[in-house]
Amino acid sequence: MNISIAKVKRWEKEQNLSKLIQALQTNDDDIRSTICLILGRFNSGEAFTALQYIEKHDDNEFVKLSASKSLKHIITQIDFTPLEITSQEEQLMGYNPILA
Repeated sequence: MNISIAKVKRWEKEQNLSKLIQALQTNDDDIRSTICLILGRFNSGEAFTALQYIEKHDDNEFVKLSASKSLKHIITQIDFTPLEITSQEEQLMGYNPILA
């Protein structure tokens, strides 16, 4: 997939999330890293999921770092209710309400 920075910047300006996520398939590490940083500005479940995948599976450590940084930014922008926080903590700890 041949993607230019100009295209990425245009998709960012248009807020074309689907194009940005598709562009993560490019072989260019710098462009993938840039896209990860851009996706961090979107408070979107789709962006969050794509960044999680990149953080776990990308071959380039710099790209993974960019994804991680963006994930942290998105998390700080989310306004969780106390019930949502409790629910997420239980999921992370493997809480099984059936066994409780």
